[in-house]
Amino acid sequence: MFTDEKRTSDYQQASTASSSEFLASEKPRTEGFVKWYSYTLYGLSALMIAGLGLFLFLPTAKGRAAGLAIILWGFSKLFLDHFSEERAHRYHARTMTAIERA
Repeated sequence: MFTDEKRTSDYQQASTASSSEFLASEKPRTEGFVKWYSYTLYGLSALMIAGLGLFLFLPTAKGRAAGLAIILWGFSKLFLDHFSEERAHRYHARTMTAIERA
């Protein structure tokens, strides 16, 4: 199981041991997870549209409740994902800058 404390200490040790190797390993890792943000944007948007469809076209109380719950859940995930994406792009840009300097 992964924990943030363990990952942080592992990354700090790897960065301290060999900065150039650490940066070289971070480039493909960051490129890998940065590209997934567009997929989550489209996927969660489609889920919210499906929730809207439930809300509008299933006029029962359960249908509207389910539709509204899906819309709110999708919106909250999009909101959180936006800030995660911002930090990921910032970290990737700093990694690229550090590689260019090295």
